[in-house]
Amino acid sequence: MRKTIRIQLPKDADLLATMRLFREIANEVSKMAWEIREQLKGKFDLRRQCYPLLRSRYTHVNSRVLEYIIRVVNGCYSKKKRRKLSEPVVFRRNFALFDKRLFKFGDGNITLWTIAGRKNFPFTFAPVKRFKEYWEKKVDVDSITLKESDRCIVGFVCLTVPEPPFKVSHHFVGIDIGAECPLVAVRDDGAIFFPDFSKFHKKRKQFLQRRRYLQSKLAAQRLLGKDAHNTIRELKRLSGKQRLFTKQFLNWVINRLFNWMGDAVIVMERLKLPQGKKVKNAKALNRTLSLMPSGIIKQVILEKAKERGLRVIFVNPAGTSQTCPKCGGKGERVSRDLFRCHVCGFSCHADIVGARNILKRGFERVVKQGAETGDEPVGPFQPLKTCPAYSAGNVEAHYSSLQKQVAVDLHDRRINLRSTATWRIFEDKIA
Repeated sequence: MRKTIRIQLPKDADLLATMRLFREIANEVSKMAWEIREQLKGKFDLRRQCYPLLRSRYTHVNSRVLEYIIRVVNGCYSKKKRRKLSEPVVFRRNFALFDKRLFKFGDGNITLWTIAGRKNFPFTFAPVKRFKEYWEKKVDVDSITLKESDRCIVGFVCLTVPEPPFKVSHHFVGIDIGAECPLVAVRDDGAIFFPDFSKFHKKRKQFLQRRRYLQSKLAAQRLLGKDAHNTIRELKRLSGKQRLFTKQFLNWVINRLFNWMGDAVIVMERLKLPQGKKVKNAKALNRTLSLMPSGIIKQVILEKAKERGLRVIFVNPAGTSQTCPKCGGKGERVSRDLFRCHVCGFSCHADIVGARNILKRGFERVVKQGAETGDEPVGPFQPLKTCPAYSAGNVEAHYSSLQKQVAVDLHDRRINLRSTATWRIFEDKIA
């Protein structure tokens, strides 16, 4: 299992000069790759063309450094990426990428190759607690990437950490991924994890309004023939800020989810959203699918489950939000959030219904596999016995009570996240 930890190094003149030289050579190789981009069919074609010239021009540079530079540039000109390029790739910040032949860790210091020879530098972990655990468990150190910051040089060290063994658990958690509520989870003992994403959507709406303004400004500047370089640069920065905000917010929510559910088997839906395809005459649906962060949620959950040794099961998502979890009949989504069954009269939030059906399908799959292999079943499926029955008149009141249970701050970002601990917290109030 690969893990990346961050270390801090002092700003040294020789190390900064090495990173500056690394960037200059990378830009030079990028220009060569742009001229012969149509001839690049394999990963060794660029090395075959550029390495002899670089070796004769930069005789004082280590051969491994030149090979890594060519490898980094070659990744920017892959078959899929170079179709979108209109000009050569330019590396604007100083950086360096070394493999384990060019550095060596000691007791609190690291020996790195520089243009002045190998030098020792003290390093510290940031943050210390989390990264030090990975460092103590490491099997091997693969590579290190150096980047320059305001106060120091930041090194991203790639480690190989042994995978923990899978834990045997008799509890299950069903996770539903959606658009308005990106993540809703239901545990087999009746507990519900229902965050309030109103702040999340409010922030994303601000990003959308800012992007529309910049896009209209860019169109006007191009129509009048003005220089639009600053507007394009601001659009790129805005996209980066939105991606960073989405990843940090969802990562924090998923951390709370894992602390809430404990060592349980995770059941998720196998979503296959169309990438790059649009549905005709469905502008709102296309926007919803493009803003749905299902890929980030799935990736983070799989990574954290692998770290903790938890099992993840994928089930078919067809009809999970339209099937009644109480009687199994086909219900109706009266609105975006409201589900109602015409057979038994059961009503609940649609995302909670989806999470319950996903949980049930995962449990039934495990029991069926155990019966086929001769193992004893885990037990009868009896989840959500403490869940009170909903009626059509008080669904919205119950839904609002879900969001007002717990309020926590997202560190120093001043984002409130409201979630429930269990159904039992507000069972008395509803009754």
